Amino acid sequence: MNKVRSVILLCMLWVVSCKVQAQDWHYSTFHSAPTMINPAFTGLFNGDLRIIGNYRSQWQFANAYETFSMAADGAFAVINNGDFASAGLTILADQAGDLNFTTMHTAASMAYSKALNGYGNQYLTLGLQAAVNRRSIDYTNMVAFDPEPFATDVQDHYSYLDMTVGASWYFLPSDEIYIFLGGAWFHFNEPNQSFLNNSEDILESRYSLHGGMQFPVMDRMNILPSVMYNMQGQYTEFLLGSYLKFKLNHVTVNDETALYAGVWYRTSDAAVVSVRYDYNTTVFALSYDVNTSDLSSASYGRGGLELNVIYVLDKKFSISKRLKNRSYSCPKF
Repeated sequence: MNKVRSVILLCMLWVVSCKVQAQDWHYSTFHSAPTMINPAFTGLFNGDLRIIGNYRSQWQFANAYETFSMAADGAFAVINNGDFASAGLTILADQAGDLNFTTMHTAASMAYSKALNGYGNQYLTLGLQAAVNRRSIDYTNMVAFDPEPFATDVQDHYSYLDMTVGASWYFLPSDEIYIFLGGAWFHFNEPNQSFLNNSEDILESRYSLHGGMQFPVMDRMNILPSVMYNMQGQYTEFLLGSYLKFKLNHVTVNDETALYAGVWYRTSDAAVVSVRYDYNTTVFALSYDVNTSDLSSASYGRGGLELNVIYVLDKKFSISKRLKNRSYSCPKF
């Protein structure tokens, strides 16, 4: 019987590992989590400091996933030629299943933005992110007829270094028009993520391409199409959709009130509906995934609820602490 239980536990750990390899944590409304999409998005905003909070609850009918993250980033140096350097910090907590499979992700990112013209509206950015991930599982929640002695021989937690590099380009001819492109290489150091002692389970690299734009279609209406493609091992993901922006008041990018409504489709997985409200330098967004995969027969379309808040501190610091010579403009994602 002990051998049978040991095999069962090994199978459970294998399933957890497959889940980790199959899909990194992510948010559907990736406009609200820029530094998690690409470290080259670090510091790309109009202001001194950006604070981001995200929450996602997915497949609660099966006690599946909950993700919460906080991030802060900003430029810390502006060079005379118009280049600027930025840094950021992200903390994420992700929990899944009855055994409380938990990830604590702490990441620091750096980015350097190179001016491509003398107008401060076109930049090429390179970014690097270094993260420490701690994963744990609670074997005490395991339901069995007898105590499971094998669980004592398996780690209930482990940590590893996770590295990501990315690049982005944007052009902003006016407050109303912009275009951006980016790419990122996640887990390029391919760390070992095995719970088992003296065993190897490599976290495969993930490759991401993304882009978007904004342009006006009417006097007070803009459209913001965006696209993202991810590939990790044999798994791929393609997300395509758009926000429609209704401007209630507009003076500048940081002095604006607007409502957004958007729809995206993630291939073979879900349709995402989202609403957003911008009030000056504060952004509130709410979205919901409607499941369209084979799981929909069990989920009845229930997917994931997502909440996002972004707040930009602009001209809030004392003169001695502000980047007084900031002369560049960034897209408002």
